[in-house]
Amino acid sequence: MSQEEKVNQFWLKNIIWDSTRSLRLCVLGALALLRTSLAAIRALDRAAPWLRHPSIPDIFCPFGTYLLYDLCMSGPRAPRCFAP
Repeated sequence: MSQEEKVNQFWLKNIIWDSTRSLRLCVLGALALLRTSLAAIRALDRAAPWLRHPSIPDIFCPFGTYLLYDLCMSGPRAPRCFAP
């Protein structure tokens, strides 16, 4: 078996899917107390950044996500399953 054949017996593909343009998510039906408390936490985070309070995004407005995943295969059949 040549060195080139040994190198090609493993592959890894990292995929990033940007859904911010095609899919918009939003949380609906939350209690007013929850909305008010999350708004207060965000205001505290903006007003006093030195407290290093964890920031909570505004999930009640539409937002998008990024999906990250990997595909991996190794072994003698790996080069035949995926040709980069």
